[in-house]
Amino acid sequence: MRLAALVACVVAVVTPADARGDEPPEFALAYQAPDGAGCPTEDEVRAAVAGELGYDPWDPVDDGSSPQIRVAIRAARAGVRGRVEMRATDGRTLGARELEAPSCAELAGALALAIAVAIDPLHAVSPAPPPKPRATATTTATTSSTAAATTAARSPALVARSSAAAPSRPRLVDDLRLRVAFGVQGTIDAAPGPTFGFMGRVGFALRRWSLAIELRGDLPGSADIDGGRVSASTMAAFLVPCVAHRIVAFCALGGAGGQEVAGSGFILSRESWVPYVAFGARIELQLAVSRAMAVLVHLDVLAPVTRAELYVGTERPVRVYRSAAVASSLGVALSTR
Repeated sequence: MRLAALVACVVAVVTPADARGDEPPEFALAYQAPDGAGCPTEDEVRAAVAGELGYDPWDPVDDGSSPQIRVAIRAARAGVRGRVEMRATDGRTLGARELEAPSCAELAGALALAIAVAIDPLHAVSPAPPPKPRATATTTATTSSTAAATTAARSPALVARSSAAAPSRPRLVDDLRLRVAFGVQGTIDAAPGPTFGFMGRVGFALRRWSLAIELRGDLPGSADIDGGRVSASTMAAFLVPCVAHRIVAFCALGGAGGQEVAGSGFILSRESWVPYVAFGARIELQLAVSRAMAVLVHLDVLAPVTRAELYVGTERPVRVYRSAAVASSLGVALSTR
């Protein structure tokens, strides 16, 4: 059996099931290799894969709209280990394989073929020609042994990983990503008037799921009420679990903090700081601007459990303001992917 057919069985990464048209799909390449280990450069990897396929599969403008091939080479106990992973445009892992070899020079060929098979197995692997009939069983056995030895010599990585013949699932830790976002937002019904504020978020994403802690603070929003002026501002921290489908994420919100309410122009008006607890939901669009960054646009609906109030007067205080039962906000943020 030829090396190409053997590598196809061992290292074929799951490829998209969409039917191929006349134009082959394009892919982005993310490549990492240790310095000083004799590993191929990114340009050499690109050229080797193009040579295996017979055409150039790489996207000349990597704007996040093409599937991504991630290649990482790192030191291993017996030499070096290379990982080939394919990711969809929404960040989902479509498949991954690992190869080992005593050195980068011996790994390079198998690695390029593995990438080519992941991109286009029909072009990367051609069927092996049928063996010629042999005169005796002894000659057949000798020829088979010679072919096996040749294959082993050309691809030591395949022999070293006998368990690679069975498909393996990617490790969850490889899919875990840190996400950090900063942005601005406008809110209505959380204060007497519209407010403008800022938010910061840090969390982790695992495939379609994510969990983040978000800090948000609104500048005071004010309005004229009953001959005076009432203003309120909010500062709170929220827990934000989300599930994503393509570029849309659906999230739950739960948070706590405080609201500052103040009045002016009233007789004996006062300023107070009251607890704030709220729950709600979010719908968020994730628009990729590069391989590493995305713009997030979110719409929140929040129902406060505690509602801020302002009373004026002494003997019989009169309530002049109470926050709304439902508030909503629209925000824009820049986030890592």
